[in-house]
Amino acid sequence: MSHLVESLRRSPAVAAALCGLLALALALPGLGNLGGASHGDEGFYLSVVTDMVDGGRIAPSHDGSLVFQKPPLVFWAARFAMALFGRDAFAARLVAALAAAATCAAGALFAAETAGPEAAPIAGLLLAGSFGITRFSRELMLDLPLAACLAASLVNVARALPGRPRALVWAGFFGGLSLGVKGPIGPFVLLLAAAAALAGLRRLELLRRPPLWWGTLAGAAISLPWFGWMIATHPREFWETAVVDQYFRRFSSAHGQMRLGLLWGTLLYAAPFLPLAAVGLVRAIRLPEVRRRSALALGWLLAFYVVFSLPEEHGLHYPLLVLVPLAALAAEAALAGGEAARWTRRLVGLTLLAATAALLAAARFGVAAWTIPVAAPLLLAAAVLWSRGPPIAAAAGSGAVALASCVVFGYLAPAVGRPLVPAGIGRVIAGRPVGVYAEHPGPFRLATGAKDLKELWGEGALRGALDRDEIVLAREHALAGTSPALRARMVPFFLWRRTRPYLSVGDVWAAWRAGDLDALGETCALYRRTLRAPGVVERR
Repeated sequence: MSHLVESLRRSPAVAAALCGLLALALALPGLGNLGGASHGDEGFYLSVVTDMVDGGRIAPSHDGSLVFQKPPLVFWAARFAMALFGRDAFAARLVAALAAAATCAAGALFAAETAGPEAAPIAGLLLAGSFGITRFSRELMLDLPLAACLAASLVNVARALPGRPRALVWAGFFGGLSLGVKGPIGPFVLLLAAAAALAGLRRLELLRRPPLWWGTLAGAAISLPWFGWMIATHPREFWETAVVDQYFRRFSSAHGQMRLGLLWGTLLYAAPFLPLAAVGLVRAIRLPEVRRRSALALGWLLAFYVVFSLPEEHGLHYPLLVLVPLAALAAEAALAGGEAARWTRRLVGLTLLAATAALLAAARFGVAAWTIPVAAPLLLAAAVLWSRGPPIAAAAGSGAVALASCVVFGYLAPAVGRPLVPAGIGRVIAGRPVGVYAEHPGPFRLATGAKDLKELWGEGALRGALDRDEIVLAREHALAGTSPALRARMVPFFLWRRTRPYLSVGDVWAAWRAGDLDALGETCALYRRTLRAPGVVERR
């Protein structure tokens, strides 16, 4: 054991690889389960990927039309995974699991370059055990792949600082790759972060080095052909959707102030190591020697909060992009020791004790109760290690958090979440055209195996589907805003309940007090046009 610990301390590459493998192993349980809460954007991304697969298309498409909102690299990766492993949610979400692994590995290397080799295992395990990584490693989103690209690029910027300019080739390559993941926002954040850090270090000449431009050209060679193809073939649609809607309109309605959503997301996703990261941030601001080492982490944080506080619309998933610099600052503070580090470890221990209490409280729901005796001791062990141990014990404590998160998110949460659709819905549909009202159909295509599910938005589309005698899949809540005359034309013939996509603290508290999970659900149904007396409604 001591030999392994020493290897992790002296070999950041080994620590990064092990942390990446741990993150991947933690993401795999429950990866293909479509029950429970899911981010709304994932529905759109799954719709795009299933449309590409079912239509045999290479270009990202949605209901047969090209998609201009987002670049194609993540969609292509998910489509390739489906070709290898089958048309299901596991294959589509495997991209997210691999991105989580890459983020943890690159984060460990980033910490090694900015806080010392011994920081690599600590930062990597902190990331693997963070609630943000654990949460979004099971959903097909663009933010974790973008975070992996940002981390890989800035790792190589850090490597170039001591006099290894060839590392800038890879820095430019991953920067160019981020363009194909989520558009210009990735390279812009990278450039701003690197420029802020290098300006503080008086090393701006690195941005003019030829290796950086060679790497940028290599990354652009992967990403830019798609943009060029879209501009050449669909100039107006591409300009209006990819440029005006995604950037001009969102930034032109800015208030120019930081949004509470970004801070709330940071507090949530960096738990439970946020107190230690806060100490690391204070040390980096107050101590010149720490500030020099942590310049890239500080530049990364500055670039993120400046850029992402400008648009009017915000997503709670955006702070995933700053987990890596926060973990690096936390690892630096853990290695520094002293009274501040001891107190922060105690705060982290209290946080883990609170998480243990919340986990035990979940036993009241009576669902997947066998997971409670497994996860609770892990959290308790992590609390003890964090509050009493040296840095390597703190890393072990983070690993315990990661394992507990695996149990909770991999087994408990999917068991608590009602299925997206019941198992028998394929028999009920029986090949008939189905319209999904006020939701993206991608998750339903994967859950039912059907290919002809179309999305319906607005009363006109809903009325047209009824006129064509199609089946409509809809949530009861979504139909509440339609006209009574239109609802009178619809009769439900298959009802079930599923977990609502977003749950407020008040709703969860009320459901816990009542010991009733149904309070967290909503009624969904298959509807058909009223032509005759309704048949017997089947409930699941």
